[in-house]
Amino acid sequence: MNPNSNSAKFVLILLELIIPLIGFLFWNWDFVFIILFFAIDWLVLILFQFLKMRECLKLGLRKSDKQYMALTILVLLSMFLATVFILTGICYISIPKFNLSAEITRFLSYKDSGIAQGYFLIPLCLLNGYLIYQRDFLKPKIYQIKTIREIFSRTFTIHITIFIVCSIIGSLVYFQHFNEVILLYIALGTIFIGKIYFQLIKPNS
Repeated sequence: MNPNSNSAKFVLILLELIIPLIGFLFWNWDFVFIILFFAIDWLVLILFQFLKMRECLKLGLRKSDKQYMALTILVLLSMFLATVFILTGICYISIPKFNLSAEITRFLSYKDSGIAQGYFLIPLCLLNGYLIYQRDFLKPKIYQIKTIREIFSRTFTIHITIFIVCSIIGSLVYFQHFNEVILLYIALGTIFIGKIYFQLIKPNS
């Protein structure tokens, strides 16, 4: 199977979503664990923006382009923190006695096969991020085809979309209480649709 084909990309998307689904069904993961898993995935995405920046800097960019990239990373981190704030609010509303720091510790140290899952989940997310980085950025040499602003405007679109969707879900939860199972399916469904759109329908737009 061609790794750049839509079929291969679709399989990768399914694999990304199967991990939290298996965690929910067989590893006693709850909604908080799944949100933390995708938060790590999001941080990995931001990390690879730094790598894209480094690749772009090899082209000898103008000072204004370098400033634009630095601002981009700052905005991405700000949107990430704002989204985490919204998701934390959703958890406080929906889950009794929720404590964010305790949940992060519980997530990273949780053992199902005798080893803390943080030791293999974080490397797994990094590997997945690297494969996507190679497939969608390095191999097609996007940094040579498109301008800096075109490359990072797409990233802005993805992150703003995540922020808006989380804000809408947060507003719904505030007015209508949902149990964890419904929240889980809303989260997985939203992530699935987003990945289909940005990785298959509009992969490099």
